Amino acid sequence: MTRSPGHQLVVNKLARLASEFGHYGCFLAIQAPIRIPPTSEPEPDASVVSGRPEDSARRHPGPSDLHSVIEVADRSIRIAKVGRP
Repeated sequence: MTRSPGHQLVVNKLARLASEFGHYGCFLAIQAPIRIPPTSEPEPDASVVSGRPEDSARRHPGPSDLHSVIEVADRSIRIAKVGRP
């Protein structure tokens, strides 16, 4: 699916925050796969993952590694608001 300029702007702004997460023992992964058992591996726009990026060298982060999963949804929110009374 094509990303809108607004969507990409928000993802880029999230990426600028990446350096802030190391102080808290985690990192910000941008558009990287995560593991949802038993077989799903979605690629959210961003996720906050425990540890360091190197910790994900052998496997994608799973539920116990994830603090937050972020999906930017500018278009679908607009569509949902139009449908509301």
